[in-house]
Amino acid sequence: ARVTQLAQAESSEIWVLILGYCCAVLGGLLGLFIGASIRYATKTLPDGKRVYRYRNTDRRHGQLMIYISILVIGIGVVKVIVDNVYLY
Repeated sequence: ARVTQLAQAESSEIWVLILGYCCAVLGGLLGLFIGASIRYATKTLPDGKRVYRYRNTDRRHGQLMIYISILVIGIGVVKVIVDNVYLY
């Protein structure tokens, strides 16, 4: 019974989700780390079994933060390359 209770996924705090999305859109790298920590965080139960820490809906938010962060970082890299090409 205790292991079943411990195996229940938690909800992530709403402020963590908001912070993760803001960082993903504005900077990319920090949003990538927050998204990954929400998406892949696990906990080990007393019987040794590992389960995801957060609910599937929160883990999907983490995955979306990862995608947004990669997109923003990619846009930033392309912008730097294009800006440097047109300098010469």
